[in-house]
Amino acid sequence: MVNGRKGRDMFTCVSNKGRSVVDYCVVGVENFDTIHDFRVTTMRESIDEMRLKGEVTRVPDHSLVQREMLMNGVEHKDGKGSQDSNKKRYVVPENYLEANVEDIRRLAQKVASMGKDQKAVDEVYDELMEIMNGGLRGITMKGNERRQPWFTHESAKLRKEFHRSEKEWLGCRDNELRKRKRSAYLEKRRVYKRAVGRAKKRYVEHKCSELEGMVRNPKKWWSMVKKLKMAGG
Repeated sequence: MVNGRKGRDMFTCVSNKGRSVVDYCVVGVENFDTIHDFRVTTMRESIDEMRLKGEVTRVPDHSLVQREMLMNGVEHKDGKGSQDSNKKRYVVPENYLEANVEDIRRLAQKVASMGKDQKAVDEVYDELMEIMNGGLRGITMKGNERRQPWFTHESAKLRKEFHRSEKEWLGCRDNELRKRKRSAYLEKRRVYKRAVGRAKKRYVEHKCSELEGMVRNPKKWWSMVKKLKMAGG
């Protein structure tokens, strides 16, 4: 069991009903020393890290359980990993897997008829992962592109406070104090979400005003539209 023995440990399920540890990382005794770091990231933190577009209306209860392993044959110069400022990320396109519907149906039928053949299950899993990964679109995120244009310093400050209050609530052991910390967390979450909504609205209104002023200059207007990624295609 890696939970609680390596890195940062937290509750893996957080909901309105309470919190618990229901997700585990388990390795063989001989491989325990290969675990370099372990952490549990709440879904709210994960959503912020992934910078998802649009409004997130429902956040899953379960957190992400992550681990870093040191494997033989991996060399890090000066004990540090790559510090490349350009990171590869993958986005789900609007027509994700539309071209693979028949392949997915075929795999589903294969699963229904394979019984307990573990080798066949592994083969289906590998093929499905290949199909799903192949449908993603890779993009390179530069340092100055990692923050949404509407995300202000005020939003960043409120998000930091919101995350801190969440960690304080999850890490509190005293029942009475935990109730107060949960109330504080919910209030900070409400304030943060309202601030984000206002920041988005102000940004959109500002850009719409700019576009209206460029109506007589089609070249400049379309350049702005493409920059805002509003054009189709």
